[in-house]
Amino acid sequence: MTMVTKILNYIKEKQIVNKAEIKKKFNLSNNELELILIQLRDLGYIREKNITPLCNNCPYLKSCSQECLKSEILFVELPKQDLDGK
Repeated sequence: MTMVTKILNYIKEKQIVNKAEIKKKFNLSNNELELILIQLRDLGYIREKNITPLCNNCPYLKSCSQECLKSEILFVELPKQDLDGK
């Protein structure tokens, strides 16, 4: 499984995740993570949003640690198939 696929699966599992969390979990540099996120974004698997104006509609509002206010958040757009073609 490629690193891109691992990160996509992690984002799908978590649904909302910040960049710092991904970098720490997968031991990536800023540049490595940015390249992977650009690839996933260009393929239409994720989109990046600042969640601040969307907090009232966030499904995690009641258990929120407000980490999303400190960094950009990735929202998964679920594709019809995974990167592995499944």
